[in-house]
Amino acid sequence: RKRLRSIGAGEAIDRLREVIAAIEREHPSCAARLLVDLGEVRGFDYYTGLRLRVWAPGVGAPIVRGGRYDDLLKALGGADLPSLGFGMGDVVLGELLTERGLWPEQAQEPIDFQVIAGNGALDRPYADVLRLATALRGANFSVAHGLNAERYLSQATRNQVDSARKAGASAVIYFREDGAVEAMSLLGKMTGAATHAVDAGDALSGDAQVMHALRHWLQTQRAR
Repeated sequence: RKRLRSIGAGEAIDRLREVIAAIEREHPSCAARLLVDLGEVRGFDYYTGLRLRVWAPGVGAPIVRGGRYDDLLKALGGADLPSLGFGMGDVVLGELLTERGLWPEQAQEPIDFQVIAGNGALDRPYADVLRLATALRGANFSVAHGLNAERYLSQATRNQVDSARKAGASAVIYFREDGAVEAMSLLGKMTGAATHAVDAGDALSGDAQVMHALRHWLQTQRAR
């Protein structure tokens, strides 16, 4: 400790001791697995204090990396706000889940609806796509959509329908030019595919009767 103070690291060591004491006090089970590495010099230059890594048995790299960065937000044009953060690597987490056999089973139920940009996309803001997906999910439909604001206006409807079929969706749902919301079945041949239209306002509000009618229509298509 004296050696560290002699090279100007005394304040940092005192702060580190405070952090360790807090962990021992608040999370004693974690403290037993805590390692202090004073030789760790790797990392990004924007860290200004404590850095941390979290390891798990079965993987050869940290699953969490992070630390203190007091000047980063200001340097990027934001607030002058000292911060602490961390990141988790999806590849390493995937290895951990594989090692421990923790991957969830794939859902067996098909996607009920995939939201696409129909011929009424130019008349409806992208926010309404999100509202429609939310309303459908609120009625316990499984809903997917691969749209962002740019693709909503630019990607061809046919390509979106093809993507929905490949994803296993039972139907697509979209805004029509006349303002209605329409669902189109993807079960069977696309020529003369069954459709079901509802009032857009009722759909966006999650109207119970509208959602019941959509469910009945969807069940009818699956039963054919």
